[in-house]
Amino acid sequence: MKLDAGTIATLCAGLAAFAAEVMYLWRIPPLQADLGIQVSGVLLVLWGVLLATVFAAKGLRAWWVLALTSPALIGPVLFVAFIGGCAFFGACP
Repeated sequence: MKLDAGTIATLCAGLAAFAAEVMYLWRIPPLQADLGIQVSGVLLVLWGVLLATVFAAKGLRAWWVLALTSPALIGPVLFVAFIGGCAFFGACP
């Protein structure tokens, strides 16, 4: 499969979002505080828009891009798990 500019940009944005979230979660400077949340959020939005663009252009052939960049969802998944645990099980800090 040929890699076009949109696919490469999507891969870079997804991997960068994952790296920013790991740096925030493990408290690695400089993304250890609010800056980590903001950078991760911007990169996730960029990744989502690029991913939608790639899917619109290539259809189901673009599933491998989602599979390679799915670790970028670790931040939102942890957030939803935290809110769900707090709301349904009373496990709030």
